[in-house]
Amino acid sequence: MLLDGEKIKAYYDDMPAHQSVKRGTIQVKRDGTPIILLNDHYTIGSYPQIGTIASYHLTKLAQKPQGSRLKFQFIDIETAEKNVVKFSNWMNQLFHGIEFRMQLEMMK
Repeated sequence: MLLDGEKIKAYYDDMPAHQSVKRGTIQVKRDGTPIILLNDHYTIGSYPQIGTIASYHLTKLAQKPQGSRLKFQFIDIETAEKNVVKFSNWMNQLFHGIEFRMQLEMMK
């Protein structure tokens, strides 16, 4: 996912030739354009990495229409881990609710 907006100055000096990347990695191309890697990402990248999108936000990010505005916020690892637990609990409740409703429908 390419992002429009202000160009980001990234330094290529002292950077390893290739680094492993994962889903959600934010890289900066040589022209200053930021890129967010999604499901179709490669495994090794050669652009500088400036951050990673939290895993629980990737599904929302992937559904954004082209031209949508994005707001980035720095969070520390401890906060991200707490948010992952909250997201996981929410997903479990959602799936249990769906399962319950399906069982009720099957009993009709």
